[in-house]
Amino acid sequence: MTAPEPLHRLRAGWSETAPAAAGVTCLLLHHSGGSAASFVEFARHLPAHWEVQAVELPGRGRSFGERPCRSMDETVDLLARALEENRRDYVLFGHSLGGLIAYELTREMERLGKPPRWLGVSGCGSPDVLCDEPRERRDLWDSERLTDFLRSLGGTPEEVLRVPEMVDYLVGVLRWDLGIMDSYRHRPGASMTTAVSVFGGMSDPVVPERAIRGWREFTGPDTRLHMWPGGHFYLFERMAEVAAVIGRDTADAMRLTYSGEKRRTDKHGCD
Repeated sequence: MTAPEPLHRLRAGWSETAPAAAGVTCLLLHHSGGSAASFVEFARHLPAHWEVQAVELPGRGRSFGERPCRSMDETVDLLARALEENRRDYVLFGHSLGGLIAYELTREMERLGKPPRWLGVSGCGSPDVLCDEPRERRDLWDSERLTDFLRSLGGTPEEVLRVPEMVDYLVGVLRWDLGIMDSYRHRPGASMTTAVSVFGGMSDPVVPERAIRGWREFTGPDTRLHMWPGGHFYLFERMAEVAAVIGRDTADAMRLTYSGEKRRTDKHGCD
C-alpha cells in the first residue's frame, strides 16, 4: 500500500515581493491530537507571498484509517522523504508535539544537506526537560483521563467533548501522538546551523517558561525567544500577532543566509 501523503497545501502564495522573500514554502506541524485543519485559519495570517502547507500525520483527517506513526524516528523519516523533492526555500513552524518534530526534522535535513531557512518551535519544552524529568507514559492513560487532559489544555470546545464519537476519535489520535512525545529520547549530534525562534504562552499549564528558555542550550545562543500572554494554545488567540513575528524572524534569517551565501560566492570568485 502506498504511504499516505503527509503534506497538504493550505494556501498558494503570490510572489510580487522582494526576491529574498519570494518562493518560500512554510510547513506547519500540528500539536498532539491535531491535524492539518488546525492551521487553516492561522495560515491566512502568514505573509501573502508564502505557499503554506501543513503536516497531517497518518491516522487522522484525510489519512484516517492509515497506520499511525509510533515513534519520532518513524515520523521524521516520513517527513524527510516527503521533502526530498522540494526545490524551494522552506521554513518550519511546529506547535507542541509539532515543535519537537520540527526540531528533529531540521536536524535530519541539515544532515542531508537540505535544511530549512528558519525553524520555529512553539509550546514545547526543550529536550532536556522532556528527557531528564521522570515522565508518565500518557499514551497508556485510560480514555477518561485523556479526556480530562484534553479539557485541561483548552483548545477543544466543550460541546465537542460532549459527543462520545468525537471523544473516541480525539482520544485515539491523542494517544498515538503522546506515544511519540513520551517515548522520545534526545540523541546528541552536530550543532544546528539553522536560525531558530522559540515561542511560548506565559500561562501554559503544560510547558513552563523555564522549559521554553532551555531551548538555547540546543539551538544556540542566537535563538530568539517570544513569550505571549495565554495558555498552551496562545497562538490561536492572537494569530495575526504571532504570524507577524514569524514573518519578521524568517525574513531576518533569510537575509542573513543570503548575505552569507553571497560572501562565500564573492570570495570564491576572487580565488
